[in-house]
Amino acid sequence: MRFLHILAASAALLAAPVSAQNLLINGDFEASGDIGFGNHLYYHITGWESASMRGAEVAWNRANLVQVDGPGGGDYSTDGPESDADAAPAGTPMHYVDDYRVGTDMIVWQYFTPTCSGMVQGSAAFSNRGNNYVPLSLGIVGPITNLLAPPTRSSSAFEAGAPAQDFLAFVAQYDAAAATASIPSLTTRTYPWATRATNSTPVVAGQTYAFAARYGDNGNIDNASVTYVAIRSVATRR
Repeated sequence: MRFLHILAASAALLAAPVSAQNLLINGDFEASGDIGFGNHLYYHITGWESASMRGAEVAWNRANLVQVDGPGGGDYSTDGPESDADAAPAGTPMHYVDDYRVGTDMIVWQYFTPTCSGMVQGSAAFSNRGNNYVPLSLGIVGPITNLLAPPTRSSSAFEAGAPAQDFLAFVAQYDAAAATASIPSLTTRTYPWATRATNSTPVVAGQTYAFAARYGDNGNIDNASVTYVAIRSVATRR
């Protein structure tokens, strides 16, 4: 019997680490700490960007950072779950991100630059608002050389012209790479957060990529991550 390594890509991927380390920062959206119960529109979420299109303009900073505190705490009605995807003990400040929609559905994304080449996969937990069904998508975009950023943070901002065209180009890259999914219509307040994953994607060390998701006005996101995919050795008989 001889052992052959069956790979999904080139032999260079053998050097990739098999690791559960998250390549994203603030994937659980908890870096803000306690900022008070409820909605925080245009909040600058550490590590993340968000935008949508309003006509011919890119609308920046569309993410709404939501703080909840679990069962028995503040009443967020059907605007979102009473706990985040980690379901921390009641009374604990917890956070997730809602789409404060203007125009098209928001895309939320984070750039990352891997230090090792290999296959990666992204994932995130999603929930709904208003007891609604939520179509969604998520993907890994790149390599990227034109990193987009808003002209200002912590407030609404709109740009036409080149910035809008650059964002549309990013959206086109995203649409080509994204995996589509959905979450069913269930009771929002006690929603059992559902994890969805991207397609596996090869990355090259030192190049920049983006993890991105789009989930519309009726969705929320939490616990985003990008991790390396394990490469398995398979025994075959010759």
